[in-house]
Amino acid sequence: MTPDIIRTLLDYHYGEQQKVWQDCVLQLDEAQYLQDSGYSHGSIHETLLHVLNGEWTWLERARGRPPVPRFGAGDLPGRAELGEKLDEVGAEVRAFAGGLDEAGLAAPAPYLSHAGESIDNRVWHILLHIANHGLIHRAEIMAMSARMGGPSFDLSLMRWLYKGRY
Repeated sequence: MTPDIIRTLLDYHYGEQQKVWQDCVLQLDEAQYLQDSGYSHGSIHETLLHVLNGEWTWLERARGRPPVPRFGAGDLPGRAELGEKLDEVGAEVRAFAGGLDEAGLAAPAPYLSHAGESIDNRVWHILLHIANHGLIHRAEIMAMSARMGGPSFDLSLMRWLYKGRY
């Protein structure tokens, strides 16, 4: 995995996260935003909180530090606070990734799973996971939004790469 590939994937991830935030999440009313979908993490708010906590956890693991739980459901009750924290953590992930060369990407990043199992990993695996994890949950948010009559749109990498011209 090369630094350019990782940076491109993270640019895609955070660009699409911003698009979903602006063109979907902020377009929903409060009831839609907080509605329990009965799927995955429940509401769009809870799904975004899960993404935030996941990104923080994985970033700390990539840095070689044990993650400390960050935010519970009541810590960021509004969209503004949650959006700010998503942006902050995203900036930290991008800054971390931006400082890596191929050796840094290939560096070991072992960690203990939540079950206490030792997991061998590489930094690039974690950064790739952050981008993939975000895509999974953006797709869920799009599905939740569409079921409520809210906005939904194409989230593909090719659309992003070629600005809709693919």
